[in-house]
Amino acid sequence: GSNYIHVFCQSTGEFLEGYSFGGLGSTTDPLRFSTPHSISLDYSTVDSGDVQDYRYIVSDRANNRLVWVTIDGEFVRSVDIKSEGTPLPCNVDNSMVMD
Repeated sequence: GSNYIHVFCQSTGEFLEGYSFGGLGSTTDPLRFSTPHSISLDYSTVDSGDVQDYRYIVSDRANNRLVWVTIDGEFVRSVDIKSEGTPLPCNVDNSMVMD
């Protein structure tokens, strides 16, 4: 909770210690969120089959942006959705392609 992203083991449901990141913040800190609504897998990053290469998209609703992160919580990039005319993102349609 509280604007954090927590990672759990898919097979056991166990909380993975050390994989949480985030906290309340604004767009000035790329890994701080305000009402993150969903996390989606960026399917354009799964070709290698190595989960360490996967990228995830956080819908950072109150900050009007999408934020790409690694499984380890490292910032990759962000897109200001409000400037694109679509404020308050809730989730990402996985068929959407963004370059």
